[in-house]
Amino acid sequence: MENFIRYTHEDNWFECVIDTKIFSQEVVLKTAFWFLEKAYFFFQYDTSWMLIVQCYKKDEAYNPKNILLDFSDELLNVTLRVQLEERNKTARDAILLQAFRWALDPSRFVQTNVSDTTPTWDSDDLNTKIAETLKELENDPELQLEEAEIKQLMESARSIENERSQITLDPKNIINAKKSFSNRSKDI
Repeated sequence: MENFIRYTHEDNWFECVIDTKIFSQEVVLKTAFWFLEKAYFFFQYDTSWMLIVQCYKKDEAYNPKNILLDFSDELLNVTLRVQLEERNKTARDAILLQAFRWALDPSRFVQTNVSDTTPTWDSDDLNTKIAETLKELENDPELQLEEAEIKQLMESARSIENERSQITLDPKNIINAKKSFSNRSKDI
């Protein structure tokens, strides 16, 4: 077997070389972030595509070889996450855009009839909009969503709804603010 992994270590220092044609610089940096509690990281390009990663372990208890083996596992994990994130970006953006459009629609939280202080939005409406958007996305043959990602998107949409449902407006304060601004514009 040919050994293609370049790995060296001296005392608390160790080094590996990563081919950025396989693992992008973004993936390497995100992976290093997850290992900040175990080591300090330093980066330099050897050639235009080979990235040297030098590490200094923070604790004597950490084994340099194990850190690098775990680092290589995490490189694969981060690469997969980045690819899934990119592949499902359109679907995620569509769901979030729909949720924000609905949540930020002025007719949902600004009342024109100040004598009526009941909320103008219905939480079932958001669920309906999300369900419609998800149905559209399910019918898209090019889209590949994993169950965990769908769950994460739904939780994100629900958290937006929960944050929005905690906002309350006092119609009298809105009228006072409007009067204050109209008085200022008369002074100008």
